[in-house]
Amino acid sequence: QGEKHSIFDERAAAAAEASGGVTALTRMLLGAGPPDAKRRATLALANVVRGQWRSVYNSGGFGALLVALNVGTDAVQQEVSRCIAELAADPTHRRALLSDVASVASIVGILTADNAATQQCAADAVLAFAEEAAAREVLYGIGLVAQLIRLLTAQAEGAAALRDEARVSLLGTLAHFASDPRYCDTLRIAMAPLAESLSSRHPVVARNAARAVACLAQSEANVEALNAVGVVLRLAELLPSPDATTQVHTIFCLQTLPLQTKQSSLKLLRL
Repeated sequence: QGEKHSIFDERAAAAAEASGGVTALTRMLLGAGPPDAKRRATLALANVVRGQWRSVYNSGGFGALLVALNVGTDAVQQEVSRCIAELAADPTHRRALLSDVASVASIVGILTADNAATQQCAADAVLAFAEEAAAREVLYGIGLVAQLIRLLTAQAEGAAALRDEARVSLLGTLAHFASDPRYCDTLRIAMAPLAESLSSRHPVVARNAARAVACLAQSEANVEALNAVGVVLRLAELLPSPDATTQVHTIFCLQTLPLQTKQSSLKLLRL
């Protein structure tokens, strides 16, 4: 069906892999051939590995996966991006990838993918990267924060709209930056989308937004800007949340704000 790659006979695929077919095709993928040759090699690999792109990574590293990601069909991109997200979740593989800024930038680039599954995998990979302080420096340097804000504030609808699951990962990434003293005071452009996300019906979206706001509220330099985007009212509405983690973040955030802010919160709760 259209984008889906054809499926070889299981025995033929297994034989190709056992005979070194993955290694040979990966070399073709990484070679200096024209784009059409790389697309054919990617399709052939997809037929052989049947979704298990880790074997391609073992043969050619992240470089091979990124080439396949760039030239493959939507179905292949979903498979490859899922593999990259899984590798990024492993600290050893993640650090190997982070040593190549160009590769990291390529993964950040697929955050804007039209395919929701591919975008989700990219968001998950970026979230995994952001867990490490050294990775945050790399990500900040290639403009990730600005890209996150564009995605979170995009006015797309229907199939083009950012899904809540991807929003969860993007907000989690922002929370990592907000918790880092190097970047906490540089995230004013994130405050409006964070405030809006506090009112989300998706519980984990609201939780991650509350976590990020709580981190930002610890800096006096951010308090005025947080108040300006209406954070107080939205936090007050979150206090009755059934999610315990959201409550902890919300209460902690309100406790760190100035006295007049807490008084405003109490007033709003009486409404």
